[in-house]
Amino acid sequence: MNRFSAIFEDKGKIKFPSLIRLHIELGPKTLFGMEDGFTRACFTGGKVSEIFIDFERGTQGCRNVLKPEDFQGKFTCPEATSKDGKDVFKEYTLEIVGNILSLMLNCENNRDLGVLIYLAKYLVPASLSLELWESVFVKRISGTCDERPFKLRLATYGNLMSVIRPGDVAKRINRAFENLNALRFIQNSRLKAALHYYHTARRLTAVGETVWEFVPEIILNYTKILEVFFGDNRENVRQQLQVLGYDTDKIETSFIPILLLRSHFDIAHARLSSPQKINIPEVAKFILNIESQMGDLIRKVIQKSVSGEFKLLPSGLCYEYSDAEQKEWDER
Repeated sequence: MNRFSAIFEDKGKIKFPSLIRLHIELGPKTLFGMEDGFTRACFTGGKVSEIFIDFERGTQGCRNVLKPEDFQGKFTCPEATSKDGKDVFKEYTLEIVGNILSLMLNCENNRDLGVLIYLAKYLVPASLSLELWESVFVKRISGTCDERPFKLRLATYGNLMSVIRPGDVAKRINRAFENLNALRFIQNSRLKAALHYYHTARRLTAVGETVWEFVPEIILNYTKILEVFFGDNRENVRQQLQVLGYDTDKIETSFIPILLLRSHFDIAHARLSSPQKINIPEVAKFILNIESQMGDLIRKVIQKSVSGEFKLLPSGLCYEYSDAEQKEWDER
């Protein structure tokens, strides 16, 4: 709960014990019949719905014929005790009407409230996605504490926006075209791979319902940029960044944390720890800040590769290459 704040209309605070109800607005709205549109299901037993196929994008679906009232249900999870007797799981109630799902739990302390928020943000959409024909996500959460309404917000958050001056757009487009021209002369697949990973990271930031929805995957793609340029050894990364003109402070505060976060999330392997372990506000701010810095890094590598001030590793080779390959590369 330390990463979220309950904002009350009466400026009050949550007090325990309390009956907490969370009201979760789910998406996409078309799935729950809240908006007209297409969904990834073909409905039978009635009038045939309109079918949509986009051969260019490889997507398809049918016009949703369901209404919000079709999505109704109520369920109570009874109190239970773990097999070892160490944990007691309190009774809680779920109820869904349309795209609004309500969770109710008698909370004795912050731990109980944390369990409720974890259910709301992670387990509920995941379980619905398991059974429904589209991926379900959380748009926003509000609630009541002993009938006092509140909204659930991030406790702290910083937003970074680009400042665009008159004439900047034309300059940026020209730079993009110049980058494409430079790639023809560099002829190194590492730069193309870095551009791909950067674009993927930007797309994940843009399409997530929240900026932190795909944080581990974004971090992974930024890590891959560093690896295709410099290898996966941190000392090599530091040395090569210095060659490019970055000072120690910049390296340790901007680039090395990417590798540390990659290790923290252990993205390439199965992980059993709770998503709650992520410090959402701090990582989200870091993601937004590093986005432009990773772009600057790629631009710098392009420019210095063209000028001959920086030599990329050969395409297809990593830092563990043979002495013969090392000699060939040094003689270039």
